[in-house]
Amino acid sequence: MSQTDQDKATAAHGKIIARAWRDPAFKAKLVADPHATLKEAGVAIPAGVTVKVVENTDTHHHFVLPPKPTGELSDADLDKVAGGWNAPSWFMGGAHFQSVGGWLHTIKSKL
Repeated sequence: MSQTDQDKATAAHGKIIARAWRDPAFKAKLVADPHATLKEAGVAIPAGVTVKVVENTDTHHHFVLPPKPTGELSDADLDKVAGGWNAPSWFMGGAHFQSVGGWLHTIKSKL
């Protein structure tokens, strides 16, 4: 995925999260039928791919493991893979990290 495509995906993701935070009906639809809701929002989901929408709360967090890459990854490639994660404060003992991908900034700008 090119950087431009990745930036577009990050922006789309942020807009969807912001809308779900603002609009309870959209959020309910997103949770109940992610494929249709994402398609309506302009996000294409490839055939054969399933999407499950889950929500973190103050007391329940999801730790999502991405698929294991095939082949060898250089240190630079590993940095790219790990760079987009925004660690919650509870995970890092109170430390806050800025997401390199900027998705949190994107979400806040849409609120």
